[in-house]
Amino acid sequence: MKRIIALSCLCALAFGCQRIEPRSGTWVIANDEVLEDSCQLPGVAPTDGDFTVFEQDDGKLIIDPEDGTDPFVCTLDGASFECPERLSAQQSVGGFDAEVIVHGRAEGAFDNNRSASGVQHGRIECKGSDCNALAAAQGTSVPCEMSVSFEATFRE
Repeated sequence: MKRIIALSCLCALAFGCQRIEPRSGTWVIANDEVLEDSCQLPGVAPTDGDFTVFEQDDGKLIIDPEDGTDPFVCTLDGASFECPERLSAQQSVGGFDAEVIVHGRAEGAFDNNRSASGVQHGRIECKGSDCNALAAAQGTSVPCEMSVSFEATFRE
């Protein structure tokens, strides 16, 4: 009996940790359900579109989001991936002593080398003496966070 349990555990570990190598090329991302949104800003959410996986090396994926932001690196562990701090942007707001800082990260898993799902997380922070006034003018508070689930598929 112990041998069967040990063999079952070994098989689960072997198949559960199987590395998936996503296809290089263009992928299509479709954002799905808003899981959290303490920002409540209309029109501020990840958009659907294309991205390119163009390198896979040493458990890392290099991804070009094709949205004008820089490519970023994700770690790949078996089928799971994590893209820590994939976006960090700062913008001054005219008429306010405020600088808005947006952070983004993503995580998820590949079902196979042509499909994946996960969650994109965003955090908005503010620096400056007018942050509270800016947030009130936008009907929100800072810092705030949002999370959106997504599906991604390789484009044939």
